[in-house]
Amino acid sequence: EAVNTIVWDETIGGWRGHNTDYDGMKAISSHIGPDDRVAVWGGGGTRAVIQARIPQARFHSVRQGGDPSDDPTVLVWAVSRDRAVNAPPKSFHPRIVLDLNYAEDSPGRAFAKELGCAYVSGLAMFKAQARAQRAFWEGYIR
Repeated sequence: EAVNTIVWDETIGGWRGHNTDYDGMKAISSHIGPDDRVAVWGGGGTRAVIQARIPQARFHSVRQGGDPSDDPTVLVWAVSRDRAVNAPPKSFHPRIVLDLNYAEDSPGRAFAKELGCAYVSGLAMFKAQARAQRAFWEGYIR
């Protein structure tokens, strides 16, 4: 399992890791309803976390392009600016884009603006991850 938070643990004489992506996804996935059809644009590094939190999600490859027959009501933008090779299919018309990126120049933000749909920045995910990291590290402060 991937980790994004580590600390040297004297009790085991080694590194202990934790993945705060689960906490972050919990914050952002609150925008998804039980009847929503969810498409994920990208998501290679976060796929396991997204699948655990949003099991109905369908993943689309940024490099190969998406499946135009998919009709998502929610699009999770899970690719960074430097990796966005292809835009989602023109057939995608989600009601909301949930962006895992929190930068103002995110392609996910631009995509939502182009479609005129609602947009949620990844800032909520980032802050939830930060809170989880702080809680993890507090267990090791002596």
